[in-house]
Amino acid sequence: MMYVRSLAEHEPDGPVARGLAALNPDFLQSPLDEGSAKKGDTGFDPEAIKPELVLKYVRASKDQSFMVGQQLPFGEGVSWPTIISKQQTYVEDVANREGTVLFRKTQEQSGSYTAVPLVGRKGEVLGLLGVDQLHEGESVDAPLSPEEASFVKDMGDVLSSALQADQEKLQELVAQAKVIEDAMTTEKDDVGYIDPEPYADGKGGMMMFKSALTLLDSLSNEDFNNFMNVQRPDDASLAVVKAVLAAAGEIAENDWESLKGHFSKTLAARLAAMNPEDAWAEWQQLCSTLRPLFRIEGEVGKLDGLLEDDARSTLVTPERDENGGFNPSAMAHTREEGEMLRKTEVGRAIGRWANAVRKISAAAAFKKQMEERLARANAALMRTFQGDGSNALQELRSYRVPPRITFMVLQAVLALQGTDEADVVNWGRMRMLANYKMVKRLTEIKAKDVPFKLLKAARHHLHSQDIYEDDVKKESTATLALYRWTTNFIKYWELINS
Repeated sequence: MMYVRSLAEHEPDGPVARGLAALNPDFLQSPLDEGSAKKGDTGFDPEAIKPELVLKYVRASKDQSFMVGQQLPFGEGVSWPTIISKQQTYVEDVANREGTVLFRKTQEQSGSYTAVPLVGRKGEVLGLLGVDQLHEGESVDAPLSPEEASFVKDMGDVLSSALQADQEKLQELVAQAKVIEDAMTTEKDDVGYIDPEPYADGKGGMMMFKSALTLLDSLSNEDFNNFMNVQRPDDASLAVVKAVLAAAGEIAENDWESLKGHFSKTLAARLAAMNPEDAWAEWQQLCSTLRPLFRIEGEVGKLDGLLEDDARSTLVTPERDENGGFNPSAMAHTREEGEMLRKTEVGRAIGRWANAVRKISAAAAFKKQMEERLARANAALMRTFQGDGSNALQELRSYRVPPRITFMVLQAVLALQGTDEADVVNWGRMRMLANYKMVKRLTEIKAKDVPFKLLKAARHHLHSQDIYEDDVKKESTATLALYRWTTNFIKYWELINS
């Protein structure tokens, strides 16, 4: 949590801050979480802090607004047993229950009360939902019926599912913030964390790598001589040269004369012999190695077109003076970035090699990232839809006129499973098909077995209108779980079939 808060404060408009704003992190952790607060881990004993704990009321109906902000010390009243036992508490008449704590003490109160725990992903109690019929004087209303108490229990289960979904999102934010914070505290010459998704292109990367091998193998002595005769390379070309030498394990000075002396047929053969899927399987390691390339792209823009030898791609920057700075009097004189990568055969070969390796490593990293996301989405589905009688499924089937996003998401889910098109536009049929078997089938689908026709149909239903996760969350927990699974599955399918 410390990483999330510090990064949100450092970058208030960043993705972590926006994600945190959509949650209530103070309501997503418990000091009694047995999974994270085990006696002896750090000298911290959860039993020792129990006397210091209080139960704070944070929400209440309008007629009970005086409850907001009230605090109940640990062990007092009839609510703490709900948290300790993790079971629903029911009191038929608080007037007859010893130990009841009443915050409005104008006169004796009576009436029934029930509370259910709000449970997190690891079984920890995050809070409770309480409902009462309390009033002053003797009780005149019948106590809460078993059906009413059961309804409160169902409401608690729905709220627990929503909190668990937010906990999962918070876990992702914590991981993201930790990586970013680590990057912020690394040495200044490091590039820090780089998202692999924009660079991921496994199939295209392998095709480009084969092309780079052909170029490297065909380099002649004359090609190397032409490369050596370059007097002053542009910044982009120089960055690629440094990155490629680092990838090959060559240690060289920063000056051009020293750098170009490392290039020979021997180096070309070493580059060609490297298997990018093995040598650069660790994405962050590759990013660190290719830091000169990433850094120059931060200044002049992505070099993909130049590295792919696209003649239409040009990047122009002011010429630097002999000290490496920009000369104001020479700002009108510009040079084309990547000129050496295009106009020398050695430059073309190493530029294509560097871009291919980056694409391949990024694709492997992004694939692993998506597999982890899909695994979490599968787990979230099974938590949300626990059998045909689950509240989530009942909620989906209860709509006579479905909310807009719920309808679109369920269309996409059914389309992915090969449901007839006529059934995917008929809400009556869709309600019947929305069962536990449908959900279980989702967790068993293999992306490689889904034909493009079904993927295209699902993508059409999901993208026919703009959908934002915050809007999905407002509709229902069930819709949110299905939406997250479907979007992750489509992205994963596109990655492995690109």
